[in-house]
Formats: sequence, C-alpha cells, structure tokens
Amino acid sequence: DDSIYRSQLRTRADSPAARFQFGLPLLNTVKVSAVGHQPRLVLEEGMQLKTALAALRRAQVPGAPVVDGQGIYLGTVSTRQLESLPEQEADTPLDQLLDATAPTVAGTARLDSALESITQAGGHWVTVTDGARHVLGVLTFGDLIAGYHAALDSNIGTMAHVSAHTMALEERMGAGSPLVGRPLRELDLPSGCIVVTVLRGDDLTFPSGATVLQVGDVVSALAEPRQGDRMRHLMRGDEGLIEPAVERGSQLM
Repeated sequence: DDSIYRSQLRTRADSPAARFQFGLPLLNTVKVSAVGHQPRLVLEEGMQLKTALAALRRAQVPGAPVVDGQGIYLGTVSTRQLESLPEQEADTPLDQLLDATAPTVAGTARLDSALESITQAGGHWVTVTDGARHVLGVLTFGDLIAGYHAALDSNIGTMAHVSAHTMALEERMGAGSPLVGRPLRELDLPSGCIVVTVLRGDDLTFPSGATVLQVGDVVSALAEPRQGDRMRHLMRGDEGLIEPAVERGSQLM
C-alpha cells in the first residue's frame, strides 16, 4: 500500500495522523474572511457576453462571480468559457451562460471547509458569500496557503505537543537531508515518525509512500517525543547532529 510506507504503523486507524487529523486543526484555526480578498471584478446578470469578456480581460482574472440587480450571487463565469463561445453569441446575456452550480464558501467558514470548496471549483478560486448570498470576496488557493502559514505561526506554541505520546514537527527540508530524493516508503525514519503533509510552493499535499521529498519542501510530521530532535535533524540535514535511531520499545539512557 503506497499510503502506508515502511516506518508507518500497519493501518491508517493505528496512525497518530488518523487520530489527531493533523492537517485539519491547522486550517480550522483561520476564518475565510481573514484571508480572502475583494474581487477585482463582479459581473451583473444582464451584461452581454462581449461586454463581460472585455471586462474579464481588462481585470486579467480567470473568472468572476455574477450577481443580480440586488447584488445576490447567482453563479460564476470563466474567461476561458466565454472565449470559447461563437461570435454569434456575443450579445447573449450572462444569466444564460453562468454556472449556477459553482460552489461558494461562507465568510464565517474555516479554511478546512474552503479547501473542499476550492477543490470542487477546479482548484483555483471560489466566491465568498454572506448568509444572504451577497458577494463578500474571492478566495484563491494562494490565499488558502497564506492562511495555512498564518495558522502555523499562531499555533506554534500550542502545537508543540499533540499528546503525551505524539508531537508535531514542521521543518523545511535542507540540502543535506538524507530524506531527500527517495520515496518515503524507502526511508528509514525514526521509529513512530510519520510524514503527514508536504507543502511545495503553493501545493499542499498528503503524501503517499511514493512521494519523494525535495529540498525546500515544508514538511509536517508526527513523532514520538523521544524521537523529535532526531527527526528535526534528519529533515534539516544538520551535519554531526543526526544520532543513531532509538528502536521502538527501547528505553532512553
């Protein structure tokens, strides 16, 4: 099973990652309203295709929310979609072209909910609305990553220990790390240590056994407290500080 690599426990249910849902508490600490931004463009339902397309191009956005005369959200249109339509439809009003099924996210929601909405929307952006369906803003995947970093910064103290037997680690992979360049399933991680998330640029992923870590990746992991320092040194590639592994069940001296 690629999702359970060599140094992990035998099943997902046995994994500390499954018990503590490490990724979600981070995203769950930040509200959408704290990281979303005002949309560059909001289109009105009666606008003609040619006018809307010109506005989208001027704003240099991949798409925009569409509202009615009272400012109520109706759906979205994408620049690519409008560009693909034949010229004879240039005068067609947007209410006949918009995607009314496009997902939204509430401004009061947390980023864990927003991640699902962005994924459903194609992974780029989603409209933020209030309880009355007025458009509050837009949330991009880049905004979500910024929120993830904010969660890490604000929770660095409280996340030091997830439980008496598990601690959370967050390190950037160093050039000298022996964990770089090989699939996770082949790595000899310290006993009980599990890689939970990998942040590479703007891409936040939950790794499998086939995942290969790269220099610069920001890696979140769970570890037994006695293995925490060793795991940090391995991730950073601290020369001279990587001590021999402590076997599961043995006692510290």
